[in-house]
Amino acid sequence: MMKRLLAGILSLLMAFSLAACGSGGSSPEKVAERYVELVYKGDADGVLKLIVLKPEERDKPGVEDMLRGKIKAMMAKAQEKADKAGGVKDITAAPANYSEDKQRAAVQVTVTFKKSDTPDVARIRLFHTDDGWKINL
Repeated sequence: MMKRLLAGILSLLMAFSLAACGSGGSSPEKVAERYVELVYKGDADGVLKLIVLKPEERDKPGVEDMLRGKIKAMMAKAQEKADKAGGVKDITAAPANYSEDKQRAAVQVTVTFKKSDTPDVARIRLFHTDDGWKINL
């Protein structure tokens, strides 16, 4: 289980050295955009609120601290990249691709920068919970 969690975190880190952000909301697109926005703002607590972990992973000692550390490292890389490119100009989400049961979705988020013609693109996986859409690790 821990290997799977670490693989999920590493996937996020790779994807979000390019992008990040989201909030438990009404649509996966809005949550994905918010997630990326929070990453670039450096809001680790906000990012953590948007992530859903399996109960068996969430309840393990040290998992939240480890996840917070990985998120902070990811945010530092994202912020450094944005600073070098003149800051974030826009964050947009393409329409979600849903699973057959509509409980999972994937959203492509594009981050454009003020002084760069090369946008960052990330694919964000989400899961529908009782609290709305959450980032799925």
